[in-house]
Amino acid sequence: MRVVRIAVGALAVACFSASPLPAQQSGQPAKVDEAVSASPDVQALIERLEKAEAEIARLKQQLKEKETAGSEAGPATLYGPSAVQQASMPTMAGVQERLRILEEKWRAFEASHTAAGSSSSSSRPSVKVGGRIMIDAALFHQDSVNRLTVGDIEDGADFRRVRMKVEGDLLETTSYRVEMDFAGSGRPSFTDVWIGWRDVPLLGHVKVGHFKEPFSLEELTSSRFITFMERSLPNAFAPARNIGIMAYDYTPDLCWTYAIGWFRTASDAWGDDVGDDGEQSVTARVTYNPVYGDDGRYVVHVGAAYSYRNADEGAFRWRQRPEVRMAAAGEGAVPRFVDTGVIPSIEAHLIGLEAAIVYGPFSVQSELMYVPTNQIGTGADPVFTGMYVYASYFLTGESRTYDRKHGYFGRVRPNQDFLVVTRDGCTAWEGLGAWEVALRWSYLDLNDEAILGGRLHDVTFGVNWYLNAYTRIMFNYIHAFLDDPVFDDSDADIFAMRAQIDF
Repeated sequence: MRVVRIAVGALAVACFSASPLPAQQSGQPAKVDEAVSASPDVQALIERLEKAEAEIARLKQQLKEKETAGSEAGPATLYGPSAVQQASMPTMAGVQERLRILEEKWRAFEASHTAAGSSSSSSRPSVKVGGRIMIDAALFHQDSVNRLTVGDIEDGADFRRVRMKVEGDLLETTSYRVEMDFAGSGRPSFTDVWIGWRDVPLLGHVKVGHFKEPFSLEELTSSRFITFMERSLPNAFAPARNIGIMAYDYTPDLCWTYAIGWFRTASDAWGDDVGDDGEQSVTARVTYNPVYGDDGRYVVHVGAAYSYRNADEGAFRWRQRPEVRMAAAGEGAVPRFVDTGVIPSIEAHLIGLEAAIVYGPFSVQSELMYVPTNQIGTGADPVFTGMYVYASYFLTGESRTYDRKHGYFGRVRPNQDFLVVTRDGCTAWEGLGAWEVALRWSYLDLNDEAILGGRLHDVTFGVNWYLNAYTRIMFNYIHAFLDDPVFDDSDADIFAMRAQIDF
């Protein structure tokens, strides 16, 4: 028996070693995709495997015959080869080592062919459809001075965002997105409409079209994932979306990101911007992520952004509402509480500093913005400022998720969804979902030099209920303190709710 086993192993090694491609140890035909099986080298390997199997079957039959004859031939024939035979045959350890090397070569060959097959399939254009729906309602209570200052604000309900998008890849390095908002000022209007390229030498990624300029952690975090219903007061300075071109990338260790782009400064609802007088900007952002632990439950983020901006039609204007929007595209819109008015200007500089910490279910985030504005005339140049800081805590133990490749926050996934569909097709209550509480203070000062645009403080308390990763119900209470240069101090209380989904 031992003679035949060694002979079979040696024969298999001899057959397989004759080919540059390794064989599978199992003896079964190789299971590869169509691209691999079509290769002439693989066909030849399969034929060798079949011949080897046939030879093994023949040797097994001879073994049975020798075992039968061995009972009469004596122990030497039955139990092993002679000393001369043993010396001339390879050791079993050597056979096993050669088989191991052949298996490694086969796995490498199969992986390379699989990668080639996936590359060819990814070269076909792909299409992915998505969107979001956000439905808001708000109640307002103003003191008498506030009503005199900004007017009587009516309660109401509206669609804050209704967006549909199509995105995907073209060939292996090109991507695209077309997204329209049916609740914005254009009804519908462009949001993200761009073409992008990956793995561009020296630059990393390049994007051209209508998209957000790289400024502000809170602005770049998607509205699907921000902690409060609206971004904070200093968001008045964030340039948001414009038409332009941008390069961005991240380091191999995912600790650093960078982005820099050139943009037109006054794109309309459809991405158009026409004018010879300036109306251009250069905007850049860099982030550093020195701590990322426990699969994202512990994060430290710091960043800085800068934007140089030519004035649109020779003027700038900064203004802001409290942290709520209603009927943003028509009658009943929440008025601006602070407003610089039109400032004849040549240029402005946006400077932003940002930081965030995630420590398990607890997080804190803050930004500070300075906006020096070059005013035309004899007056000194004003500098406007804004700041916010907020903390949030998940009562059910989840954490905010951090996107290291872009330097902003992403989707929250509950530990247990609120409702699930069971195997019998019924809807059942599985868990509580994720519950988050948050508190924010934000500040915007539009008073400086001869410009008296007012000061606004907001304190916002929020409760978020994530029924699952794609459905959220939000409640915000906002107390707005307005310091108006004409009407003095006033207050407004706002109660707002939102139901949202995205897909």
